[in-house]
Parts: sequence; C-alpha cells; structure tokens
Amino acid sequence: MIDQRKQYVVQCITSVMNIPREEFRSTTTSNTALEKFLDDPSEKVLQAIEIKEAGPDSEAKRSVTLATGLENYSDGCNEVHIIKTSYEPLTEDNIAKNVLVGCLRMSPIRSIFYNLREVYIPMLLEGSSGGTKPGAEALEGHLGDLIRDFDAGLHASFRRGLRKQNHFDEKDTTGIISPIDEVRFWEDYRDAQGVGDASQERAGKFAEALSSVSAELDDLKAKSFPQLSDLSEALIDVLETLWTCDATPPYPQQRMHHFLKTTAGALGRAVQAKLNSLKVWTSSFSQVRNHIREGHKICERWNEITVDLTNIQWRSGDHTWQGEAYKDIFLTNLAGRIQEVSQLRSQHDQILKLLPEEEIKMLQVDTCFEPFTKFAAFSYNAYTVPRWKEALAEYENRMVPVQSKVADRLRNELFTEKSNPVQAVRVFQRYQETLERKNIREALTNERERLLTELGELLDRIMHELEIFDPEQLPAGRGLSQHARRMMWIEHLRAKADLAARPLVGFLRDLPGAGKVNSSCKKVRQELKDARQRTFQDWQHEVESQLNAVDDPIALEMNGRVMEFDTSQQGALKITYSERLIMLVKEARLFEQMGCSIPSKVRSAVQNGLKFYRFAVQLKQICNFYNHLDTDLLPSQKLMALEEAIAFEQLFTDKKSSMKQVQWAKLDQLETFTRAVKDSAERLRAVNRRLRSGHTQVSAEVVQLANISLLRQRDQWKAKLAQIQKAMDVTITACGCKDPESTAKPWKRHWDYQIFKIMEVQYRFGLESLNEHLPELKADLVLASKQLRLKPPLEELRTNYYKEIKSFIALPLNFKGLDGAPQIYKSMPDRNSEAIAVVFKKADELFVKVQKLQESFAPWLVIGMMPERVQEMVEEMQEPKDWDLNFRALKAKRKEMDKIPDTIKIDCLTISTVVLKSIVEDQFERLSDSLVIALRRKVNEEAKVVKDFLEEALEKLNVRPDSVQELGKAQAEASRLLDQQPQVKRQLDAADEKNKLLKTVANGCDLGEVYHKFEEFQLRLEAFEQLAADLREELRSKMDTRISNMNIEIEKFASRWNGSKPKTADNCSLEEAKRNAAIMEEWQEQWEALKEQIETLQGDCADFGLEPPSLAEINAVEEDLQNQQRSWALFQEYTTQLEDLMNQTWLEVRPRLFVIQ
Repeated sequence: MIDQRKQYVVQCITSVMNIPREEFRSTTTSNTALEKFLDDPSEKVLQAIEIKEAGPDSEAKRSVTLATGLENYSDGCNEVHIIKTSYEPLTEDNIAKNVLVGCLRMSPIRSIFYNLREVYIPMLLEGSSGGTKPGAEALEGHLGDLIRDFDAGLHASFRRGLRKQNHFDEKDTTGIISPIDEVRFWEDYRDAQGVGDASQERAGKFAEALSSVSAELDDLKAKSFPQLSDLSEALIDVLETLWTCDATPPYPQQRMHHFLKTTAGALGRAVQAKLNSLKVWTSSFSQVRNHIREGHKICERWNEITVDLTNIQWRSGDHTWQGEAYKDIFLTNLAGRIQEVSQLRSQHDQILKLLPEEEIKMLQVDTCFEPFTKFAAFSYNAYTVPRWKEALAEYENRMVPVQSKVADRLRNELFTEKSNPVQAVRVFQRYQETLERKNIREALTNERERLLTELGELLDRIMHELEIFDPEQLPAGRGLSQHARRMMWIEHLRAKADLAARPLVGFLRDLPGAGKVNSSCKKVRQELKDARQRTFQDWQHEVESQLNAVDDPIALEMNGRVMEFDTSQQGALKITYSERLIMLVKEARLFEQMGCSIPSKVRSAVQNGLKFYRFAVQLKQICNFYNHLDTDLLPSQKLMALEEAIAFEQLFTDKKSSMKQVQWAKLDQLETFTRAVKDSAERLRAVNRRLRSGHTQVSAEVVQLANISLLRQRDQWKAKLAQIQKAMDVTITACGCKDPESTAKPWKRHWDYQIFKIMEVQYRFGLESLNEHLPELKADLVLASKQLRLKPPLEELRTNYYKEIKSFIALPLNFKGLDGAPQIYKSMPDRNSEAIAVVFKKADELFVKVQKLQESFAPWLVIGMMPERVQEMVEEMQEPKDWDLNFRALKAKRKEMDKIPDTIKIDCLTISTVVLKSIVEDQFERLSDSLVIALRRKVNEEAKVVKDFLEEALEKLNVRPDSVQELGKAQAEASRLLDQQPQVKRQLDAADEKNKLLKTVANGCDLGEVYHKFEEFQLRLEAFEQLAADLREELRSKMDTRISNMNIEIEKFASRWNGSKPKTADNCSLEEAKRNAAIMEEWQEQWEALKEQIETLQGDCADFGLEPPSLAEINAVEEDLQNQQRSWALFQEYTTQLEDLMNQTWLEVRPRLFVIQ
C-alpha cells in the first residue's frame, strides 16, 4: 500500500528543488529519516539537501539526502525543510495543514532577511490606511518595533557582506539590491567604529558625494516621469564626483559597475510600473503619448549617461574606466519595447484619423489591440518576448484589411494628380509612421514610383535654376545686397533639396530607382553647397574692397559730425552713419547665422559699426521724428504742444547747442547728446502721444455719437457729449498746457465743427422721422355716450404732439457743444426750414390717419349703439338658418377681431384697441346670449306645441268606443290625426334642427320625451284601424244584448212614468201644478236621453246591416209623455206670462191690455 504522506513530502521536495520525478533518488538512510519524521511526533523538522555527485550516473539521477536535523546544511546548496506545527500525528488528511514547507538559499541570514522583508513585515506591520493587516492585532506593541529593528540589522549586515559590524567587504555587492543600499553602505562604513580613520574618511567622501541624491533614491516607483528625468540628470554630477573623488584607493570599478546596474534596474522598474498602470491599448493615444515618450526618454537617457561616462569622460585622468563601456542591456531592451509600443500606437492613431467612423466600426479596428491586452507589454524579459512576437503577429493579421483601406486613403490624399512633390513630402511627414508599414508601402508602389519620378524632376529643376541664375529673379530683401539675397535664394533651394532627400532614405528607399535619384540629390546638394560658398566669397571680397576704399561711406568717419542739416532736402536733419554700414551689420549677422566664417577685417568693421549702432539707430529715429514733426502734430493741437516742440528744436538750431561739436570719436559726448536729444524727443513724443491718444479717444467717442439718435436717444447724446468733454479736459490737463483756454481753443473748435456735422445729419434724420420717433403718445379707443371716442381726446393728443415737435426743432438754439464755436449751432433750424415744413405737413397727415382709424372701428360698435333694434331682429327670427347665419357671422367677426392688434402704431402715436375689443367682445357675448336664449325659447315653444298635440292625440286614441257612433267618431278623429301627422313631423324636425344648432353653441334642450311620444303616436295611429275593426265586430256581437237591455230600460221608464206622472190641474192647487210642470220637464229630459240611446241603437243596427230593433211600448209611452208635456207646457207658459204681468205696475200694463185678452 502506498503511503500518501510520503508521496506528499516527495512531491513538495521535487517541486521546490525543480527535480523531475523520474530523476529523483534517495538513500535508505533518507527513507528512515522520512518515516521517523512522519511517525514520531517529537521529530519536528525534516531537511532535504541535494547532493552533488560525480560519476556516470550523476547526470541521470539527482540524489537527495533527508535528515531530521539541520546540521548538514552549507551555504549555496539546494535545500528544502519541512516543519511540523503540532504534535498531532500526521495523516493523509491533515499533513497539508500541519506542516510548513520552506527553503534556504545562499545563507540562512539571507533567507530570513528576504522572508522577513517581503512576507512578514508587509503582512504584520504595513497595514493599509485606516486598518491593519491580518494577524497584526496579535502582536504586542514592542514586538513590532523589535521586528523592524531586526530587519534593519539584517539589512545592514547584508550590505556589509554578512560580516561583523566593523568589517566591510567592498568587493561583496550581493547585499546591494537597490541604489539606496549603496548610499547606506558608505554611510554605515563612515559611521562604523574600529575600521580606521583613513577608511572612515574615504567612506565619508563617497557618502558625501551620494548624499545629494540619497532622499531621491529611496522610492523611485513613487516618482513621476519628470522627477525621474531630473534624478537622472542629477546623477551625472553625483557619479562624476564619486568617480573622481580624491580618495585612496578610488571608487572601485566593480562597485561602480554594480551601482550603475542597480540604478538602471530601479529606473527600469519604475518606468515599467508607471507604464503598466496605464491603459495603453484602450486609452486614446493623446492620453498616453507623453507618458510613453517620457518613459522611453528616461531609459535612453540613462544609457547615454553611462556610455558617455564610461566611454569618454572616465577614459582619461587618474582614475580610468577599464574594459568596455557600460550600457545596460535591460534598459536597452525595455527602451526598444517602449519604442515598439509607441510606434504601434502612433501608426494606429494615424490610421484612425485616416478612416471614417463607419469603416472603423465595420473593420473592428478597436479590437486589433486585444492580443496585447493579455499580458503586461512593458514587462520585458526572455519569457515575454515570444508572447510579444505572437501578439504582434496576430495584430498584423488583424490589420491586413485595415491597411488596405488606409492605403486607398493615403493614395487619394498624398498622391493626387495635382499635388506637387514638395507638398506630398510635407504631408508624408505627418504619416511617416503609417507609411513605414510594409503592407502599406507595397500597396502604394505605383504611387511611390510616381513620386520618386517627380522628386527627380524637382531636383533637375533645382539644378537648372542654379545653372541659369538671373539676378533679376532674386527675391526682394529690404536693406540687403544682391549677394545676401542670392544667399537666401540658395538656402531656399537647399531646403527643397533637403526636403526631397528625406523620403529617398525613408519610405521610397526600397524602390529600384531610389539609388539613382538619391545620387542626383547628393549632387544637387553639393552644387548648392558650392554655390553657397562662392556667394559668400563674392560678398566677402566686395565688403573688403569697400572697407579698403577711403571715400566709401561704409567706413565710419570717426572725426566727422554725427548729425547735420541737409540743404538738398530743404534743411532736413540727417545722420552721418551710413546706410550701407547698417546693411553690413545685418548681412554679417545673416551669413553668420548660416554658418559662414566672417573674416576678421569685416568682423572688426561690423563690431565698430555695432559699437555705434545703438546711437545711430536712436539718432536715426530722432532725425525721422524731427523731419516729420510738422506732419506728426495735428494742426488743431500744435498750440498745445508748442512749448515742448520749441524746447526740442532748440537742441538743433541754437548756436550754443553741442550738436555741431558732437563727433563719433567722442563717445562720452555722443552719449550725453544722444540722451539729451532722446529725452527731449521723448517728452515731445509723449505730449504728442497723449494728444494723439486724446484725439483718437475723442474721435472714437464722436464716431459713436454719430450712431446715437438725437431724436430717440437724447439723454445718451448728452451723456456722450459729457464724456467727450471729460476726455478733452483729461487730455488738456495731462499735457500741462499753461493757458488751456487759449491753447485748446482750436482743438475744441475743430471738434465743434465735427459735432455740428454729425448733429446736423442727426437733426435732418430726426426731422425726416420726427413723426415716427417722437416720445410715444398713447390713446385708447373707448365707447362713450354710444359714440366711439379716443381717450385722451384727439385735440389733447394734437396739442402734446406739436409740443414735442417744437421741443426738437428748437434743440440746436440752446446747444453750446464744446464751447469751441457755440454760435454755429443756432443756424441749424434755418438751414433745415424745408424739412421743418415737411414735419408739420406730416403732422396733419398723421391726425387724418388717426381720425380715419377711429372711423374704421365704428361699425364694430353698431350692436351696442342699437340694442333695442338688435333684440327685435333676434325675436323675429323663425328659421334655423337665421340663427346659423348669425352664429357664423359672430364667429367670423370674433376671428376678425382677434386679428386686430392690441395696439396700432401710427408713427409716434400708439392707439390701444384693448378697451374697444373688450367692449365689442362684450357686445358679441350679449348678442350671442340673446340668440341662444331666443333659439332655446323657440325650440321649447315648438316642442311644447308638438307635445300638447301628441298628448291630446294620444288621449283621443286611448278612448275605447262603446258604440258604432263613438267608433265612427274615433275613426274620423284618427283620420284627421293622420292628415295632421306630416305637419307635426315637420314641426318636430324644425324644433330638432334648431336644437342641434343650439347644441353647437350652448346646452341643447331635451326633446327625448317629445320624440318618445311622437313614436308612440305613430304606433298607436298605425294600430288604430285594426283596433276599430276589432271593436266593430265586438259591438255587432253585443247588439242583441243591447236591444234587450234597451227594452228593459224602456219598460223601467214606462213603469216609473205610469206610477209617478203628474196629476191633472183640476185635482191640484196652483203651487202643486207648478211643481208638476217642473217635474214634467225632468221627465221630458230623461225621455230625451233615453231616446238618444234608442236612436243610437237604431243607428248602430242600421250601420251593422241589422233589422231595426223591436222596442215594445215605446210609442205608447212617447205619445202619453207628449200629451202630458203639451198640457203642462201650456200651463207653464200661462203661469209664466201671468207672473210677468203681476210683477208690473198698472201704468206699465195699461198700454198693453190686449196681452191680457
């Protein structure tokens, strides 16, 4: 059975020692030690040491000795140790938890130092801000300090080469792992006890040399690129001081070599850390360009420094560098990698600029850098090189379609048919990184060959121009001789040739004809160089010959006057310093800047000219100022500058003036005179400058005055005039005029005339538009006493208007201007009398317009002016179209009224229609209400008529006939209703039409009940005929019953009659007879009622086609009743006449006695 614990231990050992499992070999003793360690709880340590064996099998097998103690270890051997953390028996399950695996490398001190420095101190003591590392809380406070002291002691011992405190081994640099370690090594050496005074002094010199950068070397990763660059430059002096330090023996080369290497490594790691922290592949190139460039610069610069020191500076002197110059390989490779990244990003950035956004998305250009994002591109080592090459190859594959598109864009931009080679080359410089890509170069082969041909032709043209040189074709150059201008022309041609040479060694270099054109280019450049040299020699000979000629003005006459009056130029002041000498100074500077060596004689003349050049320039300026003084001073300001002008001129015209005595040779006198003249000129120039400045300021203010309306911006006119007056006063005060009233009078008069011109123009403009731009006059259109009026009234508006006109017309009469010529303004109204007449004419026209406007609004108020008549017209409306036309008219008028602006401006008058529109709107509203009320009333009336008719008709149709007569009447009534139905329908439709119209403007009436009744009426009317037929049959079937009932009624009547009929008059008294007569009338009425029923019955029988009904006793009863009726009727007549006579007097009766008879 395999012991998994042994397998675990062996696997740990082989893994740490890097021994393949098949090459691992152990001894029997080792197996015993392993078993003892695994099974014996008291054995806490197991150590494995690889034994170096010699022999034929030593290469095939690697022996490892295991022991339960640490006594067999020696420095530098391959060692692994395993420690138990408890006495718990080791099992397959807990072995990984209960043991610690470690190793010793080089020495125990080094191992504990690195473990402490890199593992335990960061974990226990270097907590993040605001917290502590896991496990740190378990340490007591003083233990942390002890750990730090222990680390510092180990580090110091490490730097000394693991020797005692007073022993230092300068040859052992294994403890120097960073630049700061070297600094502290010499500081420790200097401060050590018992090392000897000479050694301490020597170490102190080295420590002092390094002290200036000790603080900077402590933590390079925290520094920015500029700080790293500054540190590199500072290290130059430190290294030079350290190497050349006066110490015996001098600084060891072996330690210097190691110091340069550790410094290079520290700088490289700092650069790597900063560049790796950037999102170099996903950020825009503009964000990372400077960082990449600075990182590359630091790497290259440090190698330049070390090579310069070890190859040049330290190759001579007492302490020389032996062997090859030092150049750090790591920094060289890192710089190369940074340069590759920079080129890739630069090319990629140019490609992005060449392609439109749509193509970039389509080609997925943003994903091309994905291969580089899988590792840290700036971490250069032997293992990252293959990964870099693989990523680069994948990037190139992804860029193939992109490069094809870029080549097309470059072909269109760089190699157009109309482009010239110089322009193409200059544009090429913008895309030189992109054009260096092989695929793009190959895609542009035809275009590059054409450009190569054009460059050859360009070089031929340059050579041809050089061969047929024509002085007339030279470029103009003010103050330069022909030789100097030719030199500039040659330099221009040389710049073209140099520009053509760049692509010949760049992106055109691989073309077949590039060598030939390059040779031609070299030839042209050589010819230009020769022509340049010949031109310089010609200039040199010419200048030297001029200097040798005594009368040539180029040679300064030292004993001659500095300045004199030129009679040929009307007494103009001139300086005796030659213009040719000034030209010589300029040309000498020009040729010297071009790299030409100026001969000593010419240089001496130039220096002599330069010696007095500043005086000549100043005096030349003074001459120009003097000669143009008359034109520089404004005529209107001459009196104000008169005092300073006279003082300046006296320096040249006064016989006692020193101008005639001043010579070039007398330098002190020349300087004094120049200063005096310059100061006087400066005072006069200052006065003139202030006057000019004041004049310019006043001019600007006056120009602004021209843009201010005198009519509409009168206050601004006054304010601007006050500013002008203030500016003039300030100028006059600043110039220090002794009598400002008189000296400034011409200047003020000048500006008064200018202001008069501006004011007159503004005055005329104001008169022309006076009626439009006077202060606004406002009025409202209102209704007063049933009349349309203006408020305020038209007469008041007219008065205010003419008042404003007169105010503006009289404005110049009180205007004084700047008090330079105040009288000129009073003539302005007379000069513009015609325009004033036009103003009053326009005023009359204005008020005519206002009156017409007022009249034009009168029709809008007709409703309010005749309200009774309008109401009568509303009441007379009958048809819906009458209301519809009125509602439409109101709507149209409202829209028309909305188009009327709230204010109507007629020139300066603003007529407000707000009040008028509110009145009209109120009238419209009242009219609309009247129309709505009338329409609603009309709808209700018509609906009520229809409703009343329908209710009556339904009531009639609801009656159930009990006889044929009643049925006939009902049928007749139904026929009449049927005839009336269309008319009723028309009435109802008319009411509905009006109601629909009403609903469009207000809430309508509810005609639902009327329509419901009308529908019921129609249904009942339609069903009446069938009802009548049914009733007819029903009545016919009841005729026998009716006849029988009628006989019964007759019998009952006869019985009552026979039993209760009145007695005769013979058997009763008069009163009784009267009662009987009255009773008889009642019997007669009852009989008539019964007889009507009988007649109805007889009629119904006749209508139904039946035989007349057989009614017993009817005739006998009727005959007896009639007889009795006749008797009692006569008695009734007699008694009535008798009572009438009895109520009259005798006198009334006597004339009519015949009545009694």
